Amino acid sequence: MAPFLEKCLTLGSGRIGLFLTGDAVTADHSAAPYLDLLDAVRDRIDVVPLSGDVGDLHRFEAIVVGGGRTPDYHSALSASMPQLRDLVGKGAPYLGFSAGAMIAAEYAILGGYTMDGIEVCASECSEDLEALTVQAGIGIVPWTVDVHASQAGTLTRAIAVVASGGVSSAVAVDEDTALHLDDARYPRVLGSGLAWWITPAGDHVGVRLQSAEPQ
Repeated sequence: MAPFLEKCLTLGSGRIGLFLTGDAVTADHSAAPYLDLLDAVRDRIDVVPLSGDVGDLHRFEAIVVGGGRTPDYHSALSASMPQLRDLVGKGAPYLGFSAGAMIAAEYAILGGYTMDGIEVCASECSEDLEALTVQAGIGIVPWTVDVHASQAGTLTRAIAVVASGGVSSAVAVDEDTALHLDDARYPRVLGSGLAWWITPAGDHVGVRLQSAEPQ
């Protein structure tokens, strides 16, 4: 959270788009926890409900995408993904919570809990999808992302999608944990948990743990 806020503060008075699923009433109701977390820039945040056309995103200098059902966020923002990619490529900071982190990937896990009919994680993590489903995401990070890794058991889903050859690499992030890409695109882990990096290793996959850096 801190690096995003620091970057926003250096941008001056630019507007920050907070994208949340639902209509205007639902989005405004859901916005409170995010506004509290982003209190230092609260007065610059515009809540953008994803129930309709979000318009030209170049009016924003920073982007926040909230959590919820990943397929809903992916569907609602699919037409805007080129703009989001362009904004971030030009230096706009991006902060994704849960679903917002998952759709940031080049290839995004939308949900699902089975692969070839075999369960690879708990059905509670399915996002109402049965088969493990991967589609093109925003493309601002090169690895596929899964979240709530240790707490929800989605680490095994991330391992399965790499083992299947569906994606070239993945990272599963614990709760209360953030993966921050610095200006050199080096990933740093912040928070109390771990990032689990999954890569192919011959006829199997390798898993590397990355813990938070000392503050």
